Amino acid sequence: MTIKRKMVLPLALALGALGLMVVAQIAGATHARPKGATPVLVSLVPTYKQCTTGTNRQHGPPLAALSCNPPVQTSAVATMGTGDAWPGTSPNFAGTIRLDVKATSPEDVKIVANMTDVRCRAGTSAGCGSANTDNASVPDYNGSLQGNATIRITDHFNGPVGGTGGTDPATVQDLPFPVGIPCANSAGTTIGGTCSVSTSANGTVPGSVQDAKRANVEIQTIQIFDGGTDGIGATDTDNASVPDYAGSLSGNATIRITDHFNGPVGGTGGTDPATVQDLPFPVTIPCANSASTTIGGTCSVSTTANGTVPGAVQDAKRANVEVQTVNIADGGADGVGATDADNTPFLTQGIWIP
Repeated sequence: MTIKRKMVLPLALALGALGLMVVAQIAGATHARPKGATPVLVSLVPTYKQCTTGTNRQHGPPLAALSCNPPVQTSAVATMGTGDAWPGTSPNFAGTIRLDVKATSPEDVKIVANMTDVRCRAGTSAGCGSANTDNASVPDYNGSLQGNATIRITDHFNGPVGGTGGTDPATVQDLPFPVGIPCANSAGTTIGGTCSVSTSANGTVPGSVQDAKRANVEIQTIQIFDGGTDGIGATDTDNASVPDYAGSLSGNATIRITDHFNGPVGGTGGTDPATVQDLPFPVTIPCANSASTTIGGTCSVSTTANGTVPGAVQDAKRANVEVQTVNIADGGADGVGATDADNTPFLTQGIWIP
């Protein structure tokens, strides 16, 4: 049996959970939609096993949650150069995923992924290529990866069960959307393999984006999986009844920190490497009435991590921060984003195909 492991996750630099808006021209839509949104660009960071049991350290304040030492990378197959993990290597990994709307017929969503310095973990054989002179135990990875997005579609392309669609509005059960990403040896001897793909939604799943089929497609998660023991990623198992909103919203990211700011439980941190238990990171977003009578309120905030949680980012404290989910919640019945007990999800990051 081939076992796949998560290697990298997106670090979304926006107040919205990663999502996708796919659009065409259907009149009288019964679900809310944006005017437009494109592109989506996310950066990738390595994933670490979630700290749930075996907590033996505590992270330094103000994010003083329990943590697990040592941190364990999720993938047992793929890694990247980092001196303290693989002596002699340098941190040269860079990875991004970009989604761009193609708004002309035939409509589509372009998908481009690029990653550099992808290496095999020591002791791995399948999918391993050229040895590197900085550390021969972590050669180039030249197998393949698999990117996967868990998507939630809301559109007017639904009909009776057992049929081939229709014009009914509905939200579809969450679906996987996998994309294969081939890798190759790099020319350098001190940098790992290169993994990249340039494709589209229809190039991956023909017919998944259709003309005249408007759809809101939320991307719940994007993950990149290694190639498993065989090194092959594909073997995986406007309206008076709706006035301006002038309350506040609540942006929240669920984050997983792996760093060297951990120490004994009950303390105030230290220098031990550990993965911290998943934490919420909320940001309040104030809203105000707009000047127009045909456009809704405006919600905006310009702040920083330390402006939200003082001390969250400290000098000389490197940290790998995985963003598990990023969501914008409404202000609930009281219209106040900071009182989150009655808040419900409102927005996701995404793109719109007109």
